[in-house]
Parts: sequence; C-alpha cells; structure tokens
Amino acid sequence: MNHPLEIWISKKGLSKNQFAKLANLTSMSVSRYCNYQRLPNLEALKKIHVATNGEITFRDFEKKESA
Repeated sequence: MNHPLEIWISKKGLSKNQFAKLANLTSMSVSRYCNYQRLPNLEALKKIHVATNGEITFRDFEKKESA
C-alpha cells in the first residue's frame, strides 16, 4: 500500500529527492516516510503541509487499522 505522501509526489511528477528539496527535508527522511519506516516530527509535518499546499496533513501519517 502506497503512502499518501508517495502518491502525492508521484501525481505531481516529482521524485522523492525533488520533493525533499522543495520541503527542505532530507531525501532519506522522505523515503522513510513514504515507506512507513519513520514518522515525521512536528517540524517536518509542517514542512510537508506547506510544500503540499495542505494536501498532506498529520492525518495521513496516522496508523490505519487493518481490516
């Protein structure tokens, strides 16, 4: 299952590295967020929110219940 951030990046035609630069984050952090390996801290969440014009929010990082 693709992370909403990864889907957003793809829909905008960006690479994870390009998005990382846009959001002023490291490409490694963006990759870990997209692969569900790490949760962003508050500062990173704010940067992601701004870089995506509010389309990605903290709710996109909440743990989803499995069916």
